[in-house]
Amino acid sequence: MEFRLLGPLEVVGDDGAPVQLGGKRPRALLALLLLHANEAVSTDRLIDGIWSESPPASAQGALQVHVHALRKALGPDRILTRAPGYLVRTVPGELDVDRFEQLVSERAFGDALALWRGPALADVADEPFAQAEAARLEERRLAALEERIDADLDAGRHDAVAAELEALVATEPHRERLRGQQMLALYRAGRQTDALDAYREARAALDELGLEPSPRLRRLEQQILQHDPVLAPPTPGGRGRETRVAPPVELLGRQLEVAAIGALLDRGDTRLVTLTGPGGTGKTSLALAVARDLCGTEAVFVDLGPVSDPGLVATSIAKALAIDEEPGRPVEETLSEAVAELDRLLVIDNFEHLLEAAGLVGAIVDSGPRMRVVVTSRAPLRLRSEREYQVRPLPVPEPGAASVGEICDVESVRLFVSRAQAVMPGFELRDENAPAVAGICRALDGLPLAIELAAARVRVLGPEGMAQRIGQRLALLTRRAPDLPERQRSLRATIEWSIRLLDEDSRVAFAIVGVFASPASLAAIEHVAEHRVADVPGAMEALLDAALVVSDADPSGEPRFRMLETIRDYALEELEASGDDGEARDRHLDLMIATVQRWDASRRDDPNDRGDMGIVDAVYPDVVGALGHASASGALEQEFQLLATIWRYWRWRGYVEDAHHHLEAATGSEDPRVPRLAAADALLGASVIELIRGDLGRAGSHAERAAESYGAVDEPLLQAKAFTQLASIANASDDPGRALALCERAVPVLRAAGELDILGIALMATAESARRLRDLDRAREAAVEAVEVRASRGNTRGAGFARVVLADIEGRRGDHAAAAQLLLQSLPVASELGDLESLAPNLFVAAATLAAADDHDPAARLLGAAEAALRRMGAGRLEMEWDDYFAPVLAKLGAAMPGDELRARYDAGLGLSPEEAAGLAVDRLGAVEWSRQDRVGA
Repeated sequence: MEFRLLGPLEVVGDDGAPVQLGGKRPRALLALLLLHANEAVSTDRLIDGIWSESPPASAQGALQVHVHALRKALGPDRILTRAPGYLVRTVPGELDVDRFEQLVSERAFGDALALWRGPALADVADEPFAQAEAARLEERRLAALEERIDADLDAGRHDAVAAELEALVATEPHRERLRGQQMLALYRAGRQTDALDAYREARAALDELGLEPSPRLRRLEQQILQHDPVLAPPTPGGRGRETRVAPPVELLGRQLEVAAIGALLDRGDTRLVTLTGPGGTGKTSLALAVARDLCGTEAVFVDLGPVSDPGLVATSIAKALAIDEEPGRPVEETLSEAVAELDRLLVIDNFEHLLEAAGLVGAIVDSGPRMRVVVTSRAPLRLRSEREYQVRPLPVPEPGAASVGEICDVESVRLFVSRAQAVMPGFELRDENAPAVAGICRALDGLPLAIELAAARVRVLGPEGMAQRIGQRLALLTRRAPDLPERQRSLRATIEWSIRLLDEDSRVAFAIVGVFASPASLAAIEHVAEHRVADVPGAMEALLDAALVVSDADPSGEPRFRMLETIRDYALEELEASGDDGEARDRHLDLMIATVQRWDASRRDDPNDRGDMGIVDAVYPDVVGALGHASASGALEQEFQLLATIWRYWRWRGYVEDAHHHLEAATGSEDPRVPRLAAADALLGASVIELIRGDLGRAGSHAERAAESYGAVDEPLLQAKAFTQLASIANASDDPGRALALCERAVPVLRAAGELDILGIALMATAESARRLRDLDRAREAAVEAVEVRASRGNTRGAGFARVVLADIEGRRGDHAAAAQLLLQSLPVASELGDLESLAPNLFVAAATLAAADDHDPAARLLGAAEAALRRMGAGRLEMEWDDYFAPVLAKLGAAMPGDELRARYDAGLGLSPEEAAGLAVDRLGAVEWSRQDRVGA
C-alpha cells in the first residue's frame, strides 16, 4: 500500500488501484495521522485538527465513526487505538514523504522531486493543521531542488540550468539561494553582464521587503566583478576549495577557549595546536576565531574536507600558502623549504580522515620556525610537537532550570536564541518558552551544530514543538545552507563522516556501546561485545580518537565510557541495521541482572538493608532499558529476576511511579513460564509500592497472590513476610482486627527464624493495629520491642521508623516529652537518608507533638510539609493518612489561630524542602520546654 501526501491525498492499494477514502472529514483525519505516522495522536488534537475551533458536541462520536470508516477502507490493522488517541501504522517505503526524505539523504534529487504531484496536501490545504505542514513540505521541495541544481553546477551543467533558474526566480523572487545559483550559472556560461543584472534584480526584489542582500550574495557579486578563479567551472579531479583568508564566522561564547588557545600559540614552545572533539562541537568556528584574534584576516585557511587522498594534502597547503610547485620535485620538499621564510598562522580544517599525512604537518612546524599551525580533527595527529586541545560541547542549563533568569546566560541557550532570531527576527526567550529551550539544549548535549540546526526549525515548529520532537534528533536536525559542506548540513551527516573513518571492528564496537545508556566500564563493554569484537580495548581507543565516545573516571579512577545522546541515537540505528541488536541487548540484560544481584548481595550484609545503592545508581538508565528489552522480547524469566530485586531500590529512592509502571505491567498476567518464586517476590514488591501510592485494592490483591504462591511452594518464612504486608494493608484499610490476626500468624515464624528486619515491621504493624483498637499499652509494648529488635541489628533506618511509631503512641498516651525525644532521634536519620516514607510520618507526628505544646506556627508548617512529602510518594497516601493524623491536628490548630493565618502557614510548609522541614522540626522540638503532664491523648 502507498500513502501519498506530496500532492492531493491518495492511498493506492497493493493492486495499484486507488483506495476510496470518503469525504472531507475522514480525508483530513487520515492526513493528520499520516503526518505523524506510527505516533499516537491524541483525540483532542485530532478533533481540533478536523473541526478547528468549533467542534460539534458529538465530535468524539463522529471521530470514532470516521476511524471506523477508514479502517474499513484501509484494513483493520492500519489505524490502531493507542493512548491517548489513534495512530496510523506504516512500514518503510509506504509513505511518499519518507521516501522523499530518504532519496534526498541519498542525494538522488531527481527521483525525490519526481514524487511530487502538485502542492503538498492540496485537497486538505484549507485545514489549519495542514497549512503549516504544507509550507514545511514545500520548503523541503525547494531545498531539494536547490540541492539538485548545486549538483548540476558542480557537474558543469551550468548552461542547462541557467534557463531553468530564470523561471524559478520568477516564481520565488525572494529566495537568495536560487538567485545566487542563477548568477553563478550565468557567469560560468560566459554571461557576466547577465549575471550582474541578475544580482541587481535580486537586490530590487529584496528591497521590496525592506531587506538587503546577504553578505554571501554581495560577496558573489564582487567575485564576479573580479573574475575570481574560485568561480571557474569545476575540472575533473579538481581539489577542494581553499582560501587564504579565514572566512567570517560568528562565535557566541568560547571566549575562554579562544584566549587559552591563543595563549598556547603565543608561547615559544608551542606552535602546533590540534583542536579535537566530536563532530558538531564547533572546532572550525573556534579555530577561525583564534585566527582572527591573533592575525585579523591574514591567517591562511585550508579546508581538507573535500580532499580524499593523503597524497594531496601537501598540494592543498602549498596552494593556500601561494607556494608554486616545482616540476620534477616532490611538493613536500618544496613546501618544507618555502615555509622556512614564512611568518604565518596556518589553519588546517578537517584532518581526521587524512591522518596518514600527519607527518607533513610536523615537517612544516619543524621547518618553519615562525609558522604556527592550528589543526581541527576528530582525532589527534599524535605528533611530538602537538598540543591537543579538546573542544567540549557548550554548557547546558542545569536540570530543573527553566526560567529566563536561570538560563539566559548559559552559552548553549544564547546560541539557540541567536540562531532562532536569524530565521525568526521576532523570537525572544520568555518564561513561557524557556523550559522548552532549556530542554532542547540539554537533549542535544550542548553540541553547537545540533543547537543551530534545531534553532533553524523554530519558525515551523516553535520551541515547544521542537522539544516534543527532540527524540527524532537525527531526522529532524537538518539545515538548508549551500555555503556549508554537506557533512555540516545535518547531524546525521556529521556523525556519518566520523563513522566512515573506522575499521570494521571499531564500527561494530561503536554500535554495541550504544546499548549503554550510562557510562560503562571496559569490562561491561567487553561482556556485551564478546565474540563480536576481537580487540575491545583497541576499538575503544579508536572510538576515543574519533571523538565518538567520551572517557571519564569513576571515583576509584577507573575509566567509564559514554556517548553523547545525539551520537548514541546513531549507534543504536547502526546496531539495529547490523542484525546484532537482539544478541547485544540480551547480553546487556544479563549484565544488568548480575549488577542488580551484586547490589542485592551487598544489601543482605547491610544492617540498614539498603546496601551500596550506588551500584544501581551508576547504571539505573541501563536497568530501565534492560527491563524494557526483557518485556518486549518475552524474556520473562530475566524480567522477573530483575523485578524481584529492583523494587526495593525503587522504593528507597522514591521512584514510585517507575516501580508502578514496570511492576503492574509484569504482574498483571500469570504466565506459567515465570518461575513461581520470582513471580511471588515481584508481587510482594508490587504490593509494597501500591501501598505507598495509596492504592489499597491493588496492594491487597498483589499481597494475597504472593502469600498464596509462597504457600504453594512451601516457603513459610516468605509467606510470613506476605502476611506482614497484608497486616499493613489491613491497618491502612481501617481493619485493625484482621491486621492483628495476621501479625499473630507472622510474628512467631519470623522470631523463630531470626528474621529480625521483617520481625521489626511485623511488630510495628502489631503496634499500629493495637493503637487503632485503643489498646495503647499493647501498642507501646510492640513498638518498644520493634525499636529494640531493629537497633540490635544496627539498622538505624528501621530503628528510626520504629521510633516514629512509638512517638505517635507516646503522644496519644499523653507523654509528649517522650514523643519529642524519640522524634529528635528519628528525624535526623530520615533526613540524612532522604527517606520520604519515613520522613512524612516524622513530620506529621512532629506537627501533632508541637500542636499539643501550643507551638502553632511551626506545627502548621510541618503539617503542610508532611502533605508535600506524601504527595511526592503518590497522592493516594494523603487520603490514607488524613482522618487519622491530619484532621485532628488541623482541628486543634483551627481552634487556636485564624483560618487565613493557618492556611498561609500550611501553604508555606508545602513549599519547604524535605531538609528544611526536618531542620524546622528538630529546632522546634528541641526548643520547647517539655514536662510530663496529663495524659491528654489517652
